[in-house]
Amino acid sequence: MATGFIGFLNTVQRFRHWGPEVTELALAGSANLLAAVGGGLVLRHVSWARWLLAAWMVFHVGLSAFHSVQELLVHVAIFIPLTYFLFRRQAAEYFDARLGSE
Repeated sequence: MATGFIGFLNTVQRFRHWGPEVTELALAGSANLLAAVGGGLVLRHVSWARWLLAAWMVFHVGLSAFHSVQELLVHVAIFIPLTYFLFRRQAAEYFDARLGSE
């Protein structure tokens, strides 16, 4: 959530310099906003938000494949534990706990 929010603020700050990369900045800002929203929804036990976060991370892994090998490895190293923690049995219990409280 924090990563998405900070990235979104950084993107908004870069909008002051309108140039040919405006579309790229809009896409980056949207992706960062999705991360922040996904993180907030995960904290509220919304099960589909973990799929949103996993898709967001897959998007980053895919983008980093076009950059450096180091960036790709960093994103893969983040993706693996993120996926594990979002989809393990305890995570399912965490998201099911919301159903019991309604």
